[in-house]
Amino acid sequence: MLQDNPLLNKLKKELEESLPKKTGTVKAHVKGFGFLETEKKEKIFLSQKFMKQLINGDKIEAIIREQDKKKYAEPIKLISSELESFTGTAIKKNNKFFIVPDNALINHHFKIEESNIIDMKENETFLCNFSQHKMNNKTSFNCKVQFKVAESDDIFKKWKSALANLNLPFHGPNEQEVSFALNDEKLIDLTEKPFVTIDGPDTKDIDDALYIEKASNNSYKLTIAIADPTSYFEHESTLDEEARVRISTIYLPGMNVPMLPKKLSEEICSLRPHQKKSTLCCEVIIDENGQINKDVHFFMAWIKSQGQLSYEQVFEFLQNKTNLPTSNPLVEQQLQLLELFCQKRLSYRHKNEILFKDQNEYKFELNEDNSVKNIKTESKNIAHKIVEEAMIVANQVAGHFLATKLNKGIFNTNSGLDMAKRTEIESLFKKLNINFFDNNNENLTIENYKNYREWLDEQPGYIKKRLRKFNAHTSLSTDPGSHYGMGIQNYATWTSPIRKYSDLLNHRLIKSIISVDKPIEELNSDFLDASILKRKLHRFAEREINNFLYANFLKNHKLNNTIFKAEVFDVTKAGLRLKLIENGASVFLPANSIDNKIKFNNELFQLKSNECTFDIGQVLKVSILDINDENYNITVKLIK
Repeated sequence: MLQDNPLLNKLKKELEESLPKKTGTVKAHVKGFGFLETEKKEKIFLSQKFMKQLINGDKIEAIIREQDKKKYAEPIKLISSELESFTGTAIKKNNKFFIVPDNALINHHFKIEESNIIDMKENETFLCNFSQHKMNNKTSFNCKVQFKVAESDDIFKKWKSALANLNLPFHGPNEQEVSFALNDEKLIDLTEKPFVTIDGPDTKDIDDALYIEKASNNSYKLTIAIADPTSYFEHESTLDEEARVRISTIYLPGMNVPMLPKKLSEEICSLRPHQKKSTLCCEVIIDENGQINKDVHFFMAWIKSQGQLSYEQVFEFLQNKTNLPTSNPLVEQQLQLLELFCQKRLSYRHKNEILFKDQNEYKFELNEDNSVKNIKTESKNIAHKIVEEAMIVANQVAGHFLATKLNKGIFNTNSGLDMAKRTEIESLFKKLNINFFDNNNENLTIENYKNYREWLDEQPGYIKKRLRKFNAHTSLSTDPGSHYGMGIQNYATWTSPIRKYSDLLNHRLIKSIISVDKPIEELNSDFLDASILKRKLHRFAEREINNFLYANFLKNHKLNNTIFKAEVFDVTKAGLRLKLIENGASVFLPANSIDNKIKFNNELFQLKSNECTFDIGQVLKVSILDINDENYNITVKLIK
């Protein structure tokens, strides 16, 4: 046994004494570059030396040292790592390939431990599984390459990488030559009726068409025809199972990933003009007050659209009397009747239900290389509202039909307020001297929620922000239920079956009711939670691509010192979150860039200096200060 070395022990003691004082240990997560974050949100410094052994998101145990009232972390144990898979770019060093993660917060080169790729090339993007961590007494971070995401010159590399990182598909279903034969359906022939479609100018998967005629007592008979892919493949077939996994079509700027094969969604089922198509229809009477008559008729029918129209074409015809790209006078008559129908429905819903607040939409126009050519601002016009109101009618009557006939379906439900936070809601309502629960203070009825929303629309921004956290999320349920957000009972969507699997399921249920030779299928609800999660991931991918495009688009505006008008939508202690009115980009104005002595009012959600007060809803003039190439955050400065 070796004896203690006095000199070595002395050196160890001197080294220990030279280090900052040890104050304890902590379990915390690595956040960004050079920091740990504890469960209490305390941030502790990590030196570059230790960051070389760690990855953003790692949970570790660390010694905490303190010197000059500053805390320092010294990692001693890896508890877990959030990283499981990632996309990365291949680089070559000393004739060996390494993977550099696309995530800018992971600042390491990964050694390739195993690969399914034989002909790997530099600058190609791959999906990899994380396989070895440096903290586990290893000399390198390792990964296993699973498959190629994109070639080095693929203009959609960023898009595909964003989807692959979220475990989402970046290709549509297999487009192999499959015969989509129409199943034996009994269809009524409505091909002589002048159905019209109103959609975006580039839409290929056209799934709804409208026909309207006057009925007695100033009422209207509206027929909504919906493309029916369920007539071309069976429940639990291979294609059906794949659609179930995909949940819905993914829409990104410049790129769509379809739920169904394009041959089916954009050719066979798409309601193209002057082509005979099979559809599931509902016929509804809208009375003179805009109310839906309870006598609704669902049936299968052949239709032939007489006009594929864009929103802009319909708007220009109805508002400015410009010519339509069709000489059929019946199409013009249809649009005029549809406008009258829409006005009746909007008036009825304003009085009895809840209308959506109109908001501008921003759409990217891309060049051939996917750079941003322009960002187009679109506001809802009468053409958008015609289609929206017709679809709401269709989904309302489908919800009532399924609830009445089967007491099951795929229903969109929303409780208005998150009743799990009932105590907090009542406490805040009391402070605001309001109460929208019923007389027994037990329930929130649809009528009371409608009154609450109307009251809230008149309140200042800080009250809206305080109450926003109590909003309930819209969910899916196999049981009938209320949609407080729309002021509607039993709302079941079925109008986008070539884009959404839940709509496709409701098609099958409706058809099982109206067809005597079709058995009522069992409704397996295990996909509902997966559906909600998958749609959330779709939004994450869309947000990432939007942020990427905005960051690149605004670089020239930064150089040119362009001045923008921007509306404040959130106020925090750190600063203001704003939306550029011209193009919809979300930007940040740091509080300390306005005034070093500016103060945050937590009650009113205001930033206040000696000169100015900043509130939610305020419009300011700003210019671009900085654009972060790693996370695409855009910082602005105030133009006074």
